[in-house]
Amino acid sequence: SEDRTERRLVCLDLGSGKTLWERKLGLKSDKLHAKNSHASGTPVVTDSHVAVTFADDDRYLVAAFRLDGT
Repeated sequence: SEDRTERRLVCLDLGSGKTLWERKLGLKSDKLHAKNSHASGTPVVTDSHVAVTFADDDRYLVAAFRLDGT
């Protein structure tokens, strides 16, 4: 988001590139490192789940979703 309080996980269709689902996660606004972005973390994918990590100045957030987005 423009105020830097929202992080997103977006699932794309491999063939078409269309968005299948999107999840939004809220964090506090924070400063970015000059050589980094909020998209620097790599999601981890298993045969049944995808997990992401995000952080702000106060906490770390780990979130996991099933491959269908639930």
